[in-house]
Amino acid sequence: MHAETRDVWETMSTARTIRRFTDERVDDATLRRCLEAATWAPSGANAQAWRFVVLRSPQQRAVVAQAAAHALAVIEPVYGMTRPAADDHSPRARNNRATYELHDRAGECTSVLFTQKRFPTASELLLGGSIFPAMQNFLLAARAQGLGACLTGWASYDGEQMLRDAVGVPDDWMLAGHIVVGWPKGRHGPLRAGRWRTPSTSIDGTLRRPICWRASVGSVKLDLLTPGIEVGLVTTDLDSMTAFYEGFLALVPQGEIEFEGGSQRRYSLGGSVLKLVTYTTPPAAPAAPGGGRAQAGLRYFTIGVNKLRAVADTFAASDYEVVEPLTEFAPVPGMGWMFVADPDGNWIELFGTL
Repeated sequence: MHAETRDVWETMSTARTIRRFTDERVDDATLRRCLEAATWAPSGANAQAWRFVVLRSPQQRAVVAQAAAHALAVIEPVYGMTRPAADDHSPRARNNRATYELHDRAGECTSVLFTQKRFPTASELLLGGSIFPAMQNFLLAARAQGLGACLTGWASYDGEQMLRDAVGVPDDWMLAGHIVVGWPKGRHGPLRAGRWRTPSTSIDGTLRRPICWRASVGSVKLDLLTPGIEVGLVTTDLDSMTAFYEGFLALVPQGEIEFEGGSQRRYSLGGSVLKLVTYTTPPAAPAAPGGGRAQAGLRYFTIGVNKLRAVADTFAASDYEVVEPLTEFAPVPGMGWMFVADPDGNWIELFGTL
């Protein structure tokens, strides 16, 4: 019997993520009600420039399974996940077991891809305001009818292009999200009341004291200006360093800033910035080569990439130094790492999918 509810408060408070599903097929009428609820969500300027694509055909499910496998290879090292032993019944093991079951059975599930048309005047964050409410409506409608659902990251990483190609999503549309839906093996909610479920403001609008974890007297909670970091590499050979980072690695330059006593040449690196810094009076000591194996301290930085084997081949054919060759990351087949050195001897770890 399916755990349906018409109470909106029960729906919201018990709509936890479900990762384990039965073999029972989701009927068209139930799925259609979820999709209809998604269309009732607010949309910027009421443009409703969205498309919800149900992935059900054997070919589409095969692509979903492939995207799930790629995603699993990425998240395992991030979360330190391993397949739990059969006799391990700890909370972490139970959670990991459900996560592995979801990914292992990805090709058996019904899922929905949510897409949103891009507009040149709107950032992806702003466009999210026109599609994420629709996804939340879908999730709540699924729970109200007794379905389980899981919002996945399978449309990210290498899976994005796979799903685009499988459905034919144009480049001027973004993949906003992907939801797996089915009849749950377990039960819904109630949601666990973690620390962060406490509202940060009181009813009268005054800000409550923020929650700090492991904060000691005198600690500082940084109010971050940007989501990334800026890495400064001080060099005495700007031309060679520019040829490596801008010419060989093809980092996109942001421009050059002069300051008293020197200058910095800035490059985009994902959400972060790499800066080649020169001083009018060069530093007395050169860069210390050898990475973390030479001395302690800040000795290298890591860049995550796709198709690492092809990157390794390109380095091998170049004049730049590979200090530790491409090695498969044993705990996660299909992922690998290598270390290279820039012209000043600074080490860079390249880590990603093979």
